[in-house]
Amino acid sequence: MKTPLTIVLLCASLFGMAQRQYPDSAYVPPAFKPRFSHPAPVVFIDEGHHNFHTRTGRYMAFTKVLEQDGLKVKSLSETFTTKNLQKCDILVIANAVPKSSTKKWVAPTASAFTQKEIAAVEQWVKNGGRLFLIADHMPMGGAAKELAGAFDFRFYDSFADDEGTPSRTEIFKKSNNSLAQNALTMESDHFFKVDSIATFTGQAFEIPEHATSILNCHEGWVSYLTKVAWRFDETTPKLNSAGWSQGAFANHGQGKLVVFGEAAMFSAQIAEIQGYKIKPGMNNKKAKDNYKLLVNIMRWLSM
Repeated sequence: MKTPLTIVLLCASLFGMAQRQYPDSAYVPPAFKPRFSHPAPVVFIDEGHHNFHTRTGRYMAFTKVLEQDGLKVKSLSETFTTKNLQKCDILVIANAVPKSSTKKWVAPTASAFTQKEIAAVEQWVKNGGRLFLIADHMPMGGAAKELAGAFDFRFYDSFADDEGTPSRTEIFKKSNNSLAQNALTMESDHFFKVDSIATFTGQAFEIPEHATSILNCHEGWVSYLTKVAWRFDETTPKLNSAGWSQGAFANHGQGKLVVFGEAAMFSAQIAEIQGYKIKPGMNNKKAKDNYKLLVNIMRWLSM
């Protein structure tokens, strides 16, 4: 009989062996009344740091949801400078990695951003900018660790999982408080009611006292500190991640930021694994409320 850890590692390794992973171009968000009209806030999606998710690539569905709400979405392929950031109402950074991690995912992972870029982004948010930072499992968590640290969030270059429910898909729900009830999940004039959220692997992280968690990691959550992505065994170091978060939001000076440790949840993708097709993203039948959370996040950032 396989132990829970063995099952988790087998599932994670299988997911990591996806022969192809591509956008589900057929995905169409459910109809909803858009909040924004001209002139709408301009959202820039970072594409200047070897990002795994881009506006017309794996974040095609992300873009569709934002545009359906009336937002204007563009790509930002330049480095982060005070001048370049001034054109952004909201900046989305999803799974940035350094050049060294574009072919091999091996620890230690270097920062995807220079110290000057990190300082520019932090100051921009402090002065009123709005940041949506998404950094997935290793090496993405490690690549964004220093940037997250500038806002007092602590990332780990790891893979996180609930050992009690070994699966490639984690379900956060209000019924057990793993999905918190707060401004971004409760129904109001401008926000959808969100009852459950599906995530698809990722990292867990520690949040500062002034931040509010959306996705709560309960007892049983662990973070695997593997040296090579998707390679695990019984000797892989792990950290107890109970009490950590996989999604949170905070104010920072005059600005705001939202931080998530899983990126596929806001995509719509198809992954082909050994002849099977799975859907990690908003196109997954377990992720019916994911698009609502994305809409709520962007509306909160725009306020």
